[in-house]
Amino acid sequence: MNEHTALLLVDLQRDFINEDLLMPPVGVLVEQVKALLTHCRAAGIPVFHTRTLVNADGAGRMPHWQRNGDQRCVKGTPGAQPPEGLESLPGEIVYNKSFYSAFGNPSLDNDLRQAGIQTLLVAGLHTHACVQATVLRRRSQPAC
Repeated sequence: MNEHTALLLVDLQRDFINEDLLMPPVGVLVEQVKALLTHCRAAGIPVFHTRTLVNADGAGRMPHWQRNGDQRCVKGTPGAQPPEGLESLPGEIVYNKSFYSAFGNPSLDNDLRQAGIQTLLVAGLHTHACVQATVLRRRSQPAC
């Protein structure tokens, strides 16, 4: 890896990791991501965090959450926070998003470009949705 590499953590929040059907199990997942995060930090690789956040009144919930009455990742609640060991450190930016792609927050793409990031390591939950949408969105962008 080089100075043009960064780590992006996507939706590693308590409300998501506490789902019953999570694979690998929560303990394994958190330990593996912690190891990756520790390695990246030690290697001087910049770390960026994205988190799904919705308002307490329900504003910003995805349509299927609205239909199902899901109240997850509400601003200011413990469920919206990352599990122990995956918190951001001073200097690591946290981007809030409402829907799938981390690039739904335009500041993320701008900040990656400003930093000259060309390779993005992505770790997170919901590989079929949020991680996939993030990776596909980044790949569709022209090179920095």
